[in-house]
Formats: sequence, structure tokens, C-alpha cells
Amino acid sequence: MIQIIETNLSIDNNDWIKDHQSRLIEFDGAWKEYCYNIHNGESNDVRSLTGLSGNTLPKNKKIVEVISDDFHLRCKVINGLGFKTVKLAYLVRTNIVKC
Repeated sequence: MIQIIETNLSIDNNDWIKDHQSRLIEFDGAWKEYCYNIHNGESNDVRSLTGLSGNTLPKNKKIVEVISDDFHLRCKVINGLGFKTVKLAYLVRTNIVKC
């Protein structure tokens, strides 16, 4: 299990940030698996430590411009209505053991 800070930036048609939201999540897997799933548009249920639980990706989305390394991920998420969000993810902690 790992902990990740996810930040979503709502972007308008002029590429200006209109809103943002961040949360700290626990992902039941490895960082490479999290990145692989985002690259392939696969959403996962996650537990939020900040009260914003849900999925890693929305339904009916297109994922573009994915860039990731050993602890960062950035991509654009475009929903079925053309609404754009920039998703940022940062690996905070690995190998969390649940009792």
C-alpha cells in the first residue's frame, strides 16, 4: 500500500486554472501499478485520508499527455463534454503496513 497526493486542476478553454482540489489517498498497490492504470485510463477505488474518497479517474474520460517518473505523474483528463482537468500525483510514502 502507498500514499499519494492527488491534485486536480480545472482548466478553462484558455488554459487558465479555474479551480483546484487536492487529497491524500491510499492506493492498494505499487506506484508503477498506479501509473500504469492512469496511462491506460483504468480507474481504481481509493481511500482518502482527507475525506474525498472515490476513484482515481472519472467515468467517460480521455487521458492524454501522460508523463510519469519514480514519484511524479502528470496528465490531462478530458471528460465526455470536453471539460479539461490536469491531474498531478506525487508519491508520498511506500510500504505502509496495515495492522
